Amino acid sequence: MKSLYRICQIVGVGFLTLLCQPRTLPAQEAISGTQPPPKRLVLTPMKPPQPALKYELLPRPIDRIPGNAAVHYGKVKSEQNHFFSSKEMAKTIELAQQSPLNELKTKSEFDTLTNLGSIYASLKLGSRCEHADWQLPIREVYFGKLLLPEAQESRSFARLLQGRARVQMARGDLEGAIDSIRTGIALGRHVAEGETVINALIGGAISSVMFETVQELISQPEAPNLYWALAALPTPLIDLQPGLEAEQYALYWTENKWLHPELMQGDESFWRDELNRLWSYVDAGNNIFNSKTKTTLTALVIRSYPVAKKRLVDRGFKLGDVEEMPVAKVIFIDALHQYNCNRDAQIVAVQQALVDPTRVSYLAKVESQKLDECIPISSALGIESYSIVINAMLRTQRNVATLQVIEAIRLHAAETGKLPARLGDISAVIVPNDPSNNQPFSYELNKDVALLSSTTLNAPVRLELKLN
Repeated sequence: MKSLYRICQIVGVGFLTLLCQPRTLPAQEAISGTQPPPKRLVLTPMKPPQPALKYELLPRPIDRIPGNAAVHYGKVKSEQNHFFSSKEMAKTIELAQQSPLNELKTKSEFDTLTNLGSIYASLKLGSRCEHADWQLPIREVYFGKLLLPEAQESRSFARLLQGRARVQMARGDLEGAIDSIRTGIALGRHVAEGETVINALIGGAISSVMFETVQELISQPEAPNLYWALAALPTPLIDLQPGLEAEQYALYWTENKWLHPELMQGDESFWRDELNRLWSYVDAGNNIFNSKTKTTLTALVIRSYPVAKKRLVDRGFKLGDVEEMPVAKVIFIDALHQYNCNRDAQIVAVQQALVDPTRVSYLAKVESQKLDECIPISSALGIESYSIVINAMLRTQRNVATLQVIEAIRLHAAETGKLPARLGDISAVIVPNDPSNNQPFSYELNKDVALLSSTTLNAPVRLELKLN
């Protein structure tokens, strides 16, 4: 059975995929595999505002306050549980997210989203905090069984903020919409400060929802040019490092002595108990060490002991010392070493891919070359999922770059009265490359319509751009 943490990984990635896709493919397209039509954006030429950073997409340093954002986010649902448990309000938020803007202009049912009172006040206060400490009990609870209720709740906040921004947009309150988006982007960054990769995935998904809303906003006739607001965002927007650092010691936060198993002392009974405990973590779906799991472990020990003994000798252990070790000790020491090597190889590959996205495919190679493990710790802890995580992080970065390219095009059009023939024709500002491959975005101009695209990753970008 999968560990609970592994299940959370799948849920987190699924959530990211659902939120990052602007539209669901029609059934026929999904079956045939044909490429969906590009999303159409009608752009109004617009120069950046004066001053250039009049509109920012994160709270300004001067507006930030000391304190823990998690405290303020925690108040939102605890004080307004009736709001978030209302099926009628959930339907209103869903409609605000999905309905055409002209349907949101005057209907009174959406008025609540622009008058959220203490709900929005707490969200905005949290967004202004300098940090978020979610106080995850990683030293008290086995990493594979961590629950992340606060991160789960943040999804409903993201939906609310997107719906609110769209209603404000529809009613001509573009500055209010930018404020709602700003609060959402800060929320995503705060969620990502939790010490798990899942936090980073959910934080990135929240940010992607907000950037989808930015894309809709900048296609409004009076929308300000947000080129410099996008350029001012941190790179990367979502920091994966806290999650990676915690993942590196996932097995050891609650079992610190296992960091150096060769220094542990005990008789055969001691090592048998330690191996059983290790196996209970690997087979985390079982709450007890029962006869079925014991039989599986016994079979692994019998099969792996000769190989594990040889590997210890190859690492420098004296043959006589190894032969005198209890069988469980040999298996235990070898299992942790093989796991540590596989884990570090994956983390190093992830770090390389974050710096150079062209090395994303290297992750698959690392996985195919992983060391054989007598106890399948790596697969139990979901180590092989890192390539999916990197794709998610790169999609978030590409969302920002795509919007920046669009704003550069709007600026160019304000100066020349037309779309650029090539992205290289834009000279007033730097046009960012596609972060997923470090190459320019694909751009084709056909008469008065341009196609901006990126076919990398598992969520291609296809935008049809036309001037208003």
